[in-house]
Amino acid sequence: MAEVSRQAGVTRAVLYRHFSGREDLIVGVAGQVMDRYVAEVVTRFTPTDDIGHLITESLVFVSTVVAQDPLLNVLASPYEDGVASLLTNSPALQSRLADLYSQVFVAYGEAIRPRLIPADVGQFVLSVALALLIGAVPGSDQPDVVRRYVHTFVLPAILARPPQPEPVFDAVQRGRAEQPADLSDPSASGRQG
Repeated sequence: MAEVSRQAGVTRAVLYRHFSGREDLIVGVAGQVMDRYVAEVVTRFTPTDDIGHLITESLVFVSTVVAQDPLLNVLASPYEDGVASLLTNSPALQSRLADLYSQVFVAYGEAIRPRLIPADVGQFVLSVALALLIGAVPGSDQPDVVRRYVHTFVLPAILARPPQPEPVFDAVQRGRAEQPADLSDPSASGRQG
């Protein structure tokens, strides 16, 4: 609480007057920060007819801007995985963000794959955002890598007309050939039929 009050420029007594405890403070402050970021994403990337662009750029924003937010990082400091753990450990914040994504998918219903439920898609995109925040995706701090990752792996799971896959990770760094394996060839997998 001392660090949060210092970052906010108020005394701890002021914080305790407005919040019943640390968890209440975390949800309240993180919720306000998230609202500010949602407003920024909406301003930057809408209106648009391209839901793929909106999903992609919102995830780039999460992995580059939100991940570096100093106040969120102070709030998340007790957690092992930082901001991602902060969100994971707060059902209120998690629900709030999943609901926001769900509303987007309701609005763009015709662009998503048939029979997908907007709330499920919202939860899926939130899960991807959390994976990006904890660094589970190599290069998640690099906007171009995140864009290629979303285009290749995330959008095909969501969109009725996804973009074509493209190489995602630097082939030199991962020590693999750039050409995808021919999975129809039994010798390509090292197994013989």
